[in-house]
Amino acid sequence: MQVIGKIAVFISALIISTRLIAAPIFSEDFESDLSQWPINGSGQIVADILSAGNNVLRFNSLGSGGDAFTATNLAAGTYYLSLDMLGTCQSGVCGGFAGVNSPGEQWLIGDGTYPASLTVLNNGQWQHFEVAFTVNDTFNFKLEDFRDSGIAGDVYFDNICISSQSNDASCPNAKVSVPEPSIFALLGMGFLGLRLTRRK
Repeated sequence: MQVIGKIAVFISALIISTRLIAAPIFSEDFESDLSQWPINGSGQIVADILSAGNNVLRFNSLGSGGDAFTATNLAAGTYYLSLDMLGTCQSGVCGGFAGVNSPGEQWLIGDGTYPASLTVLNNGQWQHFEVAFTVNDTFNFKLEDFRDSGIAGDVYFDNICISSQSNDASCPNAKVSVPEPSIFALLGMGFLGLRLTRRK
């Protein structure tokens, strides 16, 4: 019984530590300021048009090649980008794009006017996206309201997160909010094992 208890404790600690280690390398929910975006053409924080009390980003002019860029050069590697995007043009394309420079251009999420891994539906509702990507050099993350589509200010961005872990619970508005039942079971076994080993 002592061996089973110790194994359960070890497995539980391992699962918890991996979840703690996998913190995002970048996250932004636009609830304070734009200090993480030193290169910023026309982006501004505005109230969410669909959810009172929430702030989001939009652009006041159209751009190309990126309109807002992150402050730091992020390290090369394989990551998951998650974000929420809202297109309000209802027909055609609004021009919302999210991508990286590494050192070339790689658009990860967009609405079809330019190749991107995932396509936004401009239906007047918030959509959540997650996409895996790999970069071989340091990179900057960027956003834009593309000049060849829509009008300025018809696309909104929120809850941006870049992490080494899919569906990272540390990200803003993460879809994973509670541990899986298997984690609870392992923790229970670990505590039971500890109790049994202390009795002997």
